[in-house]
Amino acid sequence: MRPAGPTRFERAAGFAAWAFPFAIALCRASSHAQWRGDVAAVRDIALGGIGWGGGLSTSLTQIALFIPLGTVTFRAALVSCLALAVAGSALFGIALRMLRAVETATGAEPSRYAAPLLGAIASLLATMTPAFQSEATIGGGVMLAVALGFFVANRVLSAIDRGPGDLPHRGLVALGFVLGAVTAENAVVGACGAISMAVVALFGRAHDRRRWLIPLRVARSASLAALVGLAVFSLPGLLRAMAPRAEIDFGGPYLWGSLLPNTQLVRTDLFAAWTNELGWSAMAMACLGTVTLALTARTRWWLAAPLVAIAGDLLVRRTLGETDGAIGLRLAALGWTACVATVGVHAFFSLLMRARIPLARPAASLVVAFFATVVALTVEYATDVADRAKAFGAEEYTDLALDRLPPQSAVVVGDPRTTWRLLSATLIEGRRPDVLVITRSLLSRGDTATRMLVHEPTTEPLLRAVALTGTTDEFSLSEIATTRPLFVELERGWTAAEYAHLTVDGVLLRFEPEPLVSSDRKGDVDRTLKRLARLFASIEDASGDADSSAVTRTLLEAQAKALLKSGDTNNANTYLAAVDRPEARFTVSGSVQMTFAATFAHMPANRMREEKAKERAKVRDTERKAEKKKEGRKR
Repeated sequence: MRPAGPTRFERAAGFAAWAFPFAIALCRASSHAQWRGDVAAVRDIALGGIGWGGGLSTSLTQIALFIPLGTVTFRAALVSCLALAVAGSALFGIALRMLRAVETATGAEPSRYAAPLLGAIASLLATMTPAFQSEATIGGGVMLAVALGFFVANRVLSAIDRGPGDLPHRGLVALGFVLGAVTAENAVVGACGAISMAVVALFGRAHDRRRWLIPLRVARSASLAALVGLAVFSLPGLLRAMAPRAEIDFGGPYLWGSLLPNTQLVRTDLFAAWTNELGWSAMAMACLGTVTLALTARTRWWLAAPLVAIAGDLLVRRTLGETDGAIGLRLAALGWTACVATVGVHAFFSLLMRARIPLARPAASLVVAFFATVVALTVEYATDVADRAKAFGAEEYTDLALDRLPPQSAVVVGDPRTTWRLLSATLIEGRRPDVLVITRSLLSRGDTATRMLVHEPTTEPLLRAVALTGTTDEFSLSEIATTRPLFVELERGWTAAEYAHLTVDGVLLRFEPEPLVSSDRKGDVDRTLKRLARLFASIEDASGDADSSAVTRTLLEAQAKALLKSGDTNNANTYLAAVDRPEARFTVSGSVQMTFAATFAHMPANRMREEKAKERAKVRDTERKAEKKKEGRKR
C-alpha cells in the first residue's frame, strides 16, 4: 500500500530538489553580458525577429524587466533560474514515481525515506551538472523549454500512474496546450516531447495489458490542443519579423544556419557527456536501472521517454550540429538518465537490504551516501565550468571592440559571435550610438542595407561589393575609411591590396585609407598587446568561459595572419611571440603557415634579436631625453 499522501520528509526532499539548484544558479548568474545570451537578448528584449522560438521566453523576459533588481542581463537570466527550479521539481516527481512503480512491481513495501531521498538525489544530480547550470544562468536559452517539457512529462506520468480510469481529460488537454507552447519555444525539444508522449500513449499498455495507458480520444484532444498552443505561441516570432517600424528588421520570418553563432558548450558525444556530466558510477547505475525497469511488464513502459530522448540527442547532434535544439535534447537525456540511474541505485540498495550477510544494512547506507557524493563532485565541477559571475570575457571584448573606438567610427563584422555581441551592446545596452556597426552577414536581410545607406551614404560601394562577390574590397573599404575611422574583421577573398591597408588595433583590425609600412604598425602592435592583456587575464580567471576563449583564439589568428599577409614579418614575429602562449591556453594554429610562424617567433635567435632591438630602442630613448635636457638648460 502506498502512503495516503506525501510525508513531511517527502515534502522536504521535494523542496531541496528545486530550491538548492535555483539558489546556486541565482548566485552564478551574471550581471554582465554573455556570448551565449546575445541572440536571445536581441530577440526577447529588442524584439527582433530572428527565427522560430522565443514565444514564451519573450513574454516572460518582458515581465522580468519590470523587476527592480539588477541589470537587464540578470533579469533575463532570472527567468532561466526559475525554469531550473521547475525542472528540478519535475525531475523529483518523475524519479519518485519510477521508484514507487518499481516497489509496486516487486511487491516491496513503499519506503518512507529511501525513495524520496533518492528522488531528490536524482534531481540534484541532473540539475547541478555544468550543462544545466550553464543554461540556467543565461537569459533566453533552452532551459525554459526543457523545464516545461519535464513538467508535462511529470504530470502525464502522474495521471497514468493513477490508472486509466482516473485520467483527467481536461488536465491532459491543458498539458497538450503547454506542450505546443514548448514546441513554439524550441522546436526540437517540443518534437522530442511529443514523440515521447506518443510512444507512451500508443505502445505502452496498462497493467492488465487490455487498456492503453492514455485513451486514444484523450490523446486526440491533447494533440489538437498542442497544435493550438503551437499556433498561438508561434505568432510573436512571425509578427516580429513582419512588424513595421521595428528597431531592427532582418526580414523573412527566420534566421538559420551560418547567420547564428554555434555554441561552444557541450561539444562532446553522448557517452563522453555522461562521463563528464554525470560520471561513470552514474552510468553504471543507469545500466542497472534500465535492466530493472525492463524486467517487469508493469515498469517496462517507463523506458519509452528516456530512450526517445537519448536517440533524439544522438540523431540531432549528427544532423544539426551545435544548436540550441541539440543542447536541449542533451539536457533532456541527462535528466532522464539521472532518473533511471536512481532506479539502479534503489535496486542495488534493496538487494543489499534483503541480503543475509554481515553488515548488509550499513553497506546499503554507504551506497546511498556514495551516490550523494557524486552530486557533491558534480557541484564542485560545475563551479569552475558554469559560474558566469566570474566570466567577464564578453564585457572585456565589448570594451575593446566598441567602447574604446574613436568617435564616429565604423565597424565591419562578419563573424556571427561578434555580430550579435555588437548588436546586443548597441541595441540593448545603448553603447556608442555614434559608432556605425555594419553586419556584413546580415546586409541582405530586411531593410538592413537601406538603413546603412541612409545613415552613411559612403557604404554604397561596400553594399554593392558584398552583394556581387560576398566580400568587401579595397575600394569600398577605402571610401568609408576616408570619412570615418574604420575597423574590420578578416575576410576570405582578400588580396595583398587589402592586407596592405591593415594594422592591428585592440581586438579588431584598423583599415587605413592608404597602404602602410612596417614602421607604421610598430606602435599599433605594442599598444594592442597592452590592451589585450586585460582580455587575457579575464579569460584565465574564468576557466569555464569557453566562448570567450574561442573568440579570442579566432581574433589572434586573424591579426597574426593580417600581419604576415601584409609582409610585415618583424611585427608579426613580435606579435606571435607575445600572444602564442600554450601555458595560458592561447595558441595560434589556424594553418601550417601560422604554426610555422609561431614556432619561428619562439626561436631563441629570434627572441634575442627582439631583445636587442628593445635595448637599442631604450638607448635611443635615453639619448633623446638627455638631448632634450641639454637643450632645456641652454635655453
